[in-house]
Amino acid sequence: MNLYLPRLITAFLAFIAGVCAVWSWPSEAKKPNLDNAAIAEKPMIAPLVKATPRQNLEPQIEPRPRRIKPIPFDRHENFEDAVLTLKRLANYMGKKGLQTFRVSEVRDDHGTEFTYAYWMQDNSIIILHFPLYGEPSEPELFWLSDKARIDLKDVVPTGDYGNLVFRLVQRDWADKVLASCKAGYELRFVAK
Repeated sequence: MNLYLPRLITAFLAFIAGVCAVWSWPSEAKKPNLDNAAIAEKPMIAPLVKATPRQNLEPQIEPRPRRIKPIPFDRHENFEDAVLTLKRLANYMGKKGLQTFRVSEVRDDHGTEFTYAYWMQDNSIIILHFPLYGEPSEPELFWLSDKARIDLKDVVPTGDYGNLVFRLVQRDWADKVLASCKAGYELRFVAK
């Protein structure tokens, strides 16, 4: 039998015992009194959460209010960063000369904001997810140029497909997105 095995088992058990001692669950006696009378006696300066007797004291994150109506692209708080991202994308993909993007309104889908940008010279649709912050990194530009880019040459007729390849989109969806983009904000710039 290996001579180190008993030492290894003993060291492992000591480690587990130490972890359990440090991370032990508090007993019922150690829990703070959370009834309303005790809270009223000691008012907090800036309460983070309102506690009831049966509620735990974990911090609660308030969700961002959901926008019901779409907002114009040029009125979104990340407008400048999105414009910078589209300019960097054109440079990243090696495009030269005048570039034109038609950008739809910013929509909210269950807490995730997004917009579509129709790139005329590339004949593609770019899906932009918000928030965008500052200068885009190379992995972000790769994602936009590959995974978040829909080449309109890959549009298929509308129909019932058993297994539609992820790169292909149906004509009716593409037409709806193009109509919303063409009704939206127009961005023009010269790529170098």
